[in-house]
Amino acid sequence: MSPTLGDRGARTEDALGPEAPGADIALRELETIDAGRTEAELREAASREEADRTRRLKNVIGTLTRVGFVVSFLLAVGMAATYVAHLVLPPAWLWLDDDQTDKLTALFTGAIGTLLFNQIKKRLDE
Repeated sequence: MSPTLGDRGARTEDALGPEAPGADIALRELETIDAGRTEAELREAASREEADRTRRLKNVIGTLTRVGFVVSFLLAVGMAATYVAHLVLPPAWLWLDDDQTDKLTALFTGAIGTLLFNQIKKRLDE
């Protein structure tokens, strides 16, 4: 005969109590961490740890932003160099077909137009 649901629940609650395997280790660890510290000291330590986590997250985001700017700048320089090279090189040296040149021109002029538009908008907002 299988135990009823209530019996299984009672056994589970017993297993989660202080007599559970490993519970004494967790309690000793908690007592060691909090030993001799007041509630204000614990709050201050938690606040410092939260500030440290926030600082580390901001550092990661800042690093990713800088890497993104560098990659974007290198792509823009490469695109501009390719466009200018296509304009000044002799026809025998050209490697882009007309469709690729049109796409590059659209990207290049779109990027310049966006930069100019943002600068104008910034000046008007001042």
